[in-house]
Amino acid sequence: MATSTGTGRSLAAAVVVATDPAGVAALLGSAGRGVTGGATVPKLGALRPMHGLVTWWFGTPVAPSQLPLLFVDAETRGPLVNTAVVSNVATGYAPPGQHLVQCSAVLDGETPSEAEVRAHAGAIYDSPTDDWRLLSVHEVPHSLPVMTPGLQRPPSDLGGGVFVAGDHAEGASIQGALLSGRRTAEAVLAAASEVVVRRRIPRH
Repeated sequence: MATSTGTGRSLAAAVVVATDPAGVAALLGSAGRGVTGGATVPKLGALRPMHGLVTWWFGTPVAPSQLPLLFVDAETRGPLVNTAVVSNVATGYAPPGQHLVQCSAVLDGETPSEAEVRAHAGAIYDSPTDDWRLLSVHEVPHSLPVMTPGLQRPPSDLGGGVFVAGDHAEGASIQGALLSGRRTAEAVLAAASEVVVRRRIPRH
């Protein structure tokens, strides 16, 4: 397979496209190029739509929890999907003399206000948040694949030496991304083995 890059044209036996659905559509061709909803790619089918995520980072004088865990709210009392005291795992990430708290929400409409985030985090930790110092806010569009019931797992091997990997192909999580990467690597190795076997078969 031939691919064109900024440094010229390269030949490869296999190419792994490991990016989000919009990137897959742009690289492999799609009638819905550049979009994540309704786009299709030949041999891959419909691409999954994506949600964005927004994360608030706070410096706190007192850790609201000593546990090295990700907290979720089973009662869904606010906009946050999870929160964690990151410095309980990585102390060097926090500002000097403080703790680092992460609070994340799905971007599905308007971005929640800082007041809403503080109120929900306080409910989750059962702790006041008025002395938390906002450090930064990161909004990442198209970062979370929408996993609706009934969706089928797409193939890793699209044929012609083209393979696809990503959490959108397996499951909307870091685990899904890792599992997809492993599944795609195994598909690449299997395809390469078939090529070697075919080359070793004598022709009569």
